[in-house]
Amino acid sequence: GLCSPAMNSSTPGAPWYIVDGIAPFFRDVTRTRINWSKIPFADLEVDGQPDPARLARIEDEFTRFVDRAAAYGFNAITLDDLAHLVDHPCYADGLRRKIAAYQAFYARLFARAAQHGLRVLITTDLMFFNQALDRELGRDPARIRDFLVQALGQFFTRFPTVAGVITRIGETDGLDVRGSFRSELVIRHPREARRYLRDLLPVFEAHQRWWIFRTWSVGAYRMGDLIWNADTLHATFAGVRSERLILSMKYGESDFFRYLPVNPQLF
Repeated sequence: GLCSPAMNSSTPGAPWYIVDGIAPFFRDVTRTRINWSKIPFADLEVDGQPDPARLARIEDEFTRFVDRAAAYGFNAITLDDLAHLVDHPCYADGLRRKIAAYQAFYARLFARAAQHGLRVLITTDLMFFNQALDRELGRDPARIRDFLVQALGQFFTRFPTVAGVITRIGETDGLDVRGSFRSELVIRHPREARRYLRDLLPVFEAHQRWWIFRTWSVGAYRMGDLIWNADTLHATFAGVRSERLILSMKYGESDFFRYLPVNPQLF
């Protein structure tokens, strides 16, 4: 769903050919019910910290994965997720150690991808929470946007080779997702989406990274029809101009269904 023509930072006019790279993270997951939409971070951990042996196996699998993906013609890869790669002073010491471990691990994965000519895109839900962030931010929109501005700046500074971030604004974690973070919908109306665009786009532009904005939605609130409603799309993006913004759109008029008419918003 993310294989879309767009400008990239090195060759103007060249297309993105993007592959989802989370498959190696599921190799040792033995649960009978698995949510395939996001890396099962809790399954990679022992006593609340990443299991070094498990990470070593994932890194080995990932190396084979990017080698094969590059051979098939892909030039970019997506991985989850921003929440596990940015630190914050409000986090408990154990979570901060966990994030530091994931940062070191992902740096090795990013290097593997670069060796095979694959740019890296990191995903994030808008917005992820835990008890510490609940206390720090509540559900105050301005504080959440400020947090994301700082998180993105920290991430881009620490990982200068990462090409950009993919945001999900219309979906959240399922009830079966376990771990240090859970996502919730925070953008319910086009005017709220415009505030996020206003505040976050300058971070992407300053660091020369890409923001791939997924227009997909499960239909919740006034933003729920963004995928197919021209009025909602216009209300969200009219007048927004940035060399660093890419819209990710479904080829059909909805999600989870096949054999639909081509989405007219593509045109």
